[in-house]
Amino acid sequence: MEKFIAFAVSDYRLALPIATVLQVVKCPLNPNRELSKMGLIQIGQHTIRVVDLHQQLGLEKSDQVSRPFLLITQSSSKDLSAIPVGEPPSLIEFSLERMQQLPLSTHQPGVLAIASHAAIVSNEEATTTIFLLDLNRILNAVTPALLPTQNS
Repeated sequence: MEKFIAFAVSDYRLALPIATVLQVVKCPLNPNRELSKMGLIQIGQHTIRVVDLHQQLGLEKSDQVSRPFLLITQSSSKDLSAIPVGEPPSLIEFSLERMQQLPLSTHQPGVLAIASHAAIVSNEEATTTIFLLDLNRILNAVTPALLPTQNS
């Protein structure tokens, strides 16, 4: 059984391998306005690129939607990124045999452009498709997210 950090973006249920998620933090209330315009955020001593999965999934602009949590991730090349999410993520566990590889689609935004695998997970309540994100695909296709500032 493998462990993953799962979270929702719109109607999609997404997951990252637990080894790639360093931390989940609350989004700073007053991010630096200049950094925010560049799609960056200051967390402690680190300046981190903010990744807007709404935009990468081809969803409507979500600036007005509250996304108070940040998943701080680290890619295989040690690059840090922050993924804003609306609710605290959850820890899930399932076997790799449940995962199916997805075709790569670089021509249009959508889940196939950023996810490498999908798994169908059932519990007492429902059956859900979970898309396993590929951080390298996300970072190569990234368009910086602009965090709302109080004075904007």
